[in-house]
Amino acid sequence: MVIRDRFKASLIFLIFCLWPTSSFPAADEPDIARGTLAVRTEPRSANVYVDGRFYGMTPAEIEVEAGPHDLRILLEGFMVVERRVEILRGERIEIAATLDPAAILVAKSIPGGADVLVDGERVGTTPAEVPVRPGVRVVSVTKEGHESWANKMWFDAGEKRWVNAELPYKFGRLEIHSIPKGAAVFLNDEERGTADPLLFESMTPGVYDLRLALPTYEDRVKEIMIERGETLSVVERLTHTPAYLEQERQRREVRNAKIRKVVRITSIGVGVVAAVYAGALHSGVKDREEQYHRTAYAEQALEYRQEVRDWEERRNLWGAVATLTLSVGIMTFVF
Repeated sequence: MVIRDRFKASLIFLIFCLWPTSSFPAADEPDIARGTLAVRTEPRSANVYVDGRFYGMTPAEIEVEAGPHDLRILLEGFMVVERRVEILRGERIEIAATLDPAAILVAKSIPGGADVLVDGERVGTTPAEVPVRPGVRVVSVTKEGHESWANKMWFDAGEKRWVNAELPYKFGRLEIHSIPKGAAVFLNDEERGTADPLLFESMTPGVYDLRLALPTYEDRVKEIMIERGETLSVVERLTHTPAYLEQERQRREVRNAKIRKVVRITSIGVGVVAAVYAGALHSGVKDREEQYHRTAYAEQALEYRQEVRDWEERRNLWGAVATLTLSVGIMTFVF
């Protein structure tokens, strides 16, 4: 039993010695290199942001990874403090900031979504409420495609100033329609597209020479005026050139001549056949009338009489067809 116990103890000791120690990192060794930012402000209770993330209010002790960071300190009624700090591993950096009282700029614009600049630096987008350092400042409101607004203003600490900027549209709009569609559009002799319709959103105000061109149609030329902030709609009906109209007239004459020839030949042919057939029917009528008059039997006479009437109807029908078709054929020589 003693030998067995000593063997167990030796085996446990051997396993403990050979166990890889790298699996258990030291408790005091951090997984990631970190440092500390100690932020103090006067006045206190300012909001602290590091790399855009909120970390609390001053005074604040913030543990961050080693490396560069963007620090931002905000307190309503005071100027924003922004700094770029570099923290080394295990380093503690103390930042003490005295916040300067600010004025407040409330900016609105028509249309909205314009950039607000103070002394040439962009501070927001309308509608905006931003802190401004007291003193004389140049405030401007700009938006692409619109006239800018700018003014020099005095700001007192704690004062709120309002700006309502109207930004008129810098350009005009031009909409062009052609009847028929598809005419090439030239502005000052420069081809700009096809009118079906064609819309220009940003036209510099002024006078332009407009020309619409379409094959087989006469060019339409006119002078137009583009005004700032206005939409000019141009609708032009194009007319065929005299040469094209003459060609179309000649084509119609040739086509009509062919049609008249076909109608003439067909009508005369049908008329002759119908006339011949009507003549044959007329002979048949005469024969049956003679048989009707020669018969001595009343019942036979009735049959001949009915045949005479039937043949007369057929003769009259084909005679009318012959008259009509021959008349049509003759008329083709006149018209």
